[in-house]
Amino acid sequence: MKKLGLLLILVSIVMGGALFSPARVAAATPTPQIIDIADAKERMDEDVRIRGGVTAATNELGLNIAYLQDATAGIRVKTEQTLVRGKCYVLEGKIKEAWGETYIELKKLTEDIQECSIKISKIPPSEVDIGQLSSLAQVQGVVTRVSGGSIWIGEN
Repeated sequence: MKKLGLLLILVSIVMGGALFSPARVAAATPTPQIIDIADAKERMDEDVRIRGGVTAATNELGLNIAYLQDATAGIRVKTEQTLVRGKCYVLEGKIKEAWGETYIELKKLTEDIQECSIKISKIPPSEVDIGQLSSLAQVQGVVTRVSGGSIWIGEN
């Protein structure tokens, strides 16, 4: 068995490492199949490939953060690359979780040249009277400051 191993190493060296070259290994690694975002979110710590439309562009809702959606679900995308709202992409990355939110850590990005089936439109803001806040979110405390569109609440 040792002789066979040594023979393979010798053959590899003679052939310039072509037997075990990174290009040969990459060619043997199949491209993962595209799956729904809902399915991808169930595959914690796995590499996945998904397709969807961008609902929030990179850095709109946080540094190096974007959001992608398909017909089944949406997901946070951690990336330094620019994803443009309304465009469709195929993403490859690892599914992770932080602060109770599942996200994909982007490894590879391809703009989807097919027709995007997800139509993304920006939802216009609507005015809400401060009395209506209790129907939108339940909080406890005392309003300590109101400035622009922000409300600060302190403990009772």
